[in-house]
Parts: sequence; C-alpha cells; structure tokens
Amino acid sequence: MLVTSNKTRFTSVHAMLESVLRLKDVMIEIAGQHKKLLSAAVCAILVDDMFFFGLKQICQLLVPFTLVIQAVQSDDATLADVMSYWYFLARSVDALKAYLTDPDFKAHCVSAFNWRVKDMHNPLAQLALFLHPWYRGV
Repeated sequence: MLVTSNKTRFTSVHAMLESVLRLKDVMIEIAGQHKKLLSAAVCAILVDDMFFFGLKQICQLLVPFTLVIQAVQSDDATLADVMSYWYFLARSVDALKAYLTDPDFKAHCVSAFNWRVKDMHNPLAQLALFLHPWYRGV
C-alpha cells in the first residue's frame, strides 16, 4: 500500500518515501503498461534509476530523524533527552555525509542541520543536559 504524507507529521514523509521505494517494481510496471494514464514526465521519473537512488539516499538520511522524533514525543522525554538526541543526530548526519553523493544536496543537509542546532546553543538547554541525573551517574 502506498502511504501518503500529512502536514503535521515529519515521520509520515519518511514512511511515504519508504513506501515508494518498496513499490518501485509496481510503479515501473504501471509506467510501462499504462503510459496513457500517466504524463510523459511521470513515466520518465519512474523508469529513471537515479530517481530511486536519490530517494534511497533521502530515506537513509531520514532514518535517524524519524527515530529521534519518535523518542522525544514520548510522555517521559525530558529536555536532557532532547539534547542527547541532538548529539545523536549530529553524529548520524556526520556519518551520512560519506553516504551522500550529490555535493549540493550534502551541503544543503549539513547547512539545514547546523541552522537547527543553533537553537540548542542556549544556556537553559545546556544546563538541563548538565543537571540530568543520567549524566551525573545517579
């Protein structure tokens, strides 16, 4: 089943893109057998291996973000948890830089992540991380 995205859940975008990857063969078959139902541009995209290669890269990039979003949306997540997950994301994005092949897309991803990290450079967020019992060995 093809999953659709919705405006309020980032993780739904990831699920939708993953479903497109899972249904790649079906979509290629539809593009080949029903050219009259689809525009030439859509058919060209569906038979282009680079489209699916790029989509796979995007999905790989979204995996750590999806995991973090699901974790911090839990009822017992603390500000310290959020901070530690930001560090996890930073390590994940750094590791994924080697996986991404398009230099412009890679630069955009790193720039977007760094822009968001600026929010975490605030004394209250850093104090919450420092005072959290998990980091004090309690």
